[in-house]
Amino acid sequence: MAKKLIELLIADDDYGNGINKARIRNLFVENLGATGEIVPTFSDNIVDYHIHLLETAGYVKVTTVPSNRGYDKIEVTWSGHDYVGQ
Repeated sequence: MAKKLIELLIADDDYGNGINKARIRNLFVENLGATGEIVPTFSDNIVDYHIHLLETAGYVKVTTVPSNRGYDKIEVTWSGHDYVGQ
């Protein structure tokens, strides 16, 4: 799941500016729906948890927006690109 999130981040990121957390949550749900998998009702929590894991592993950088955490900016690091390429 973590690898899929990085792939989605890379595919949707324009010019390396990152995307916000609300957008990656939507992309995750869209991707699950397109593959015919059941979308869990707590999918936002799943995405948020895996983004946290990816950040602690150094694969993404998260810039928080305290007033609305849905707008936290998520960027893939060089290590994240390498991880997907494996």
